[in-house]
Amino acid sequence: MPARLPLVIATVLVPGLALLVGCTRSAEQPGAPLAPAIQATRIPAQGVVVTISTANNQILAELPLGSRQGLEPGSFLRVYAAGSAHLLKGMLQVTEVLGPERSVARQITLGDRQNPLVPGDQVREVLDLAGLADPAAIEQAARTAAVAGTQQDHLDQARFAILREQLQKELVLAKARYDRDLASVRTQYEAQLTAADAAHALDVQRREQELRTDLAALKTTFAEQVAAGVTTQRQISDARLTTVEIERDNLARQVPLLLTQVEEQNSRITALVGRLADKDREHAANLRAEVETRELLAAKLSELESRLAGKPTSSLNVLSADPRQGETVLERLTRLTNELAAEQDKAKGLEAALATTRGSLSRVSEANAALNKQVETLGGSDSKAAALAHQLATTTAKLTTAERQRAELELARLDAERQLYDLAARVLRLAGSTPETMALQARLRDVLSHDGNDGKKP
Repeated sequence: MPARLPLVIATVLVPGLALLVGCTRSAEQPGAPLAPAIQATRIPAQGVVVTISTANNQILAELPLGSRQGLEPGSFLRVYAAGSAHLLKGMLQVTEVLGPERSVARQITLGDRQNPLVPGDQVREVLDLAGLADPAAIEQAARTAAVAGTQQDHLDQARFAILREQLQKELVLAKARYDRDLASVRTQYEAQLTAADAAHALDVQRREQELRTDLAALKTTFAEQVAAGVTTQRQISDARLTTVEIERDNLARQVPLLLTQVEEQNSRITALVGRLADKDREHAANLRAEVETRELLAAKLSELESRLAGKPTSSLNVLSADPRQGETVLERLTRLTNELAAEQDKAKGLEAALATTRGSLSRVSEANAALNKQVETLGGSDSKAAALAHQLATTTAKLTTAERQRAELELARLDAERQLYDLAARVLRLAGSTPETMALQARLRDVLSHDGNDGKKP
């Protein structure tokens, strides 16, 4: 409704302004005679510059004007900028007429060297350049124009006085209509705001009910999930504890058997050590017997050499502890070597068996220690269940706190929206037709319409 006042003013002002503009244009028409000395005998030729070239240190312009427009060599033309018909750039003088609509002119003046003539500039013929240069003609034209302007000014003042009275009457009527329209619009806006407040209150109640329902469902779901998780974890812990107890019993039954095997291996090792000592003693005895045999053979050889030489000999008694004096040295050495290799193989086998037994015993010990740790770990399942119950209670308390904070935030949001709508209503009720006020009201309506559309989306 506030936009009607400018419309009414424009309706009243347009006829008067049109009359004023018509009078002004009639006074400024180029066809009106300024002075008898410069009155045109024909219509000045007008066109645009086609091309610009340079020849013999002169700037030449080709024009689409010729004998058909009445141009002759020596005619003068003013050059105006292409984008502005009031910006004079220079003057041209026709040097040659090439046809009905073609001629060539040279540049004789230039207003600005930074703004030279270019194709597309507008040209306008000067009909009587000598008349324009006559001071008496110019003075007479100026006096005639001053008298005509004074008469036109008196007429305009009279018209303006009549138009002012009409405008004042129309302004009074327009103000009355505007006040009635403003009161009607204010009543409508108040009714719309009341309806919007009621709808917003219902929407807020509906949203609050939905949020409470969602919160209750979420709380129930979380409680069920936590209870199911605790039950599942307890079942898994019980199953693992049962499995570990069974493994522990099996290992406990295997421990005595392994200990028995270890004792047997230790006894076998002791027996093998004793046999190795006996073999060492037998080997020492064999070495002594070998030494005695060699000494006996050396004595016999020396005796035989003495007999062959014819020298007197004396028998040498060699005492021996070996009962098998009839065995040769090579046979005894071979037998002893074979027995030594066999005993070494037996010793290596016993050492490998001892290492295997020790590895098995260490693995059994490690498994027993791991099972004891698992039993100790699983023994704390009751404490884990208590921790989960405490975590459930903590989560429930956090949900309650979150619900209370959500309610406080919702109240704060509703208060802010109420203050926003109150401020919007006050701005929309402002009376005035200034552009700033109207722009602010239009922007506020756009914001409220966008907020209303966003609120309707699900």
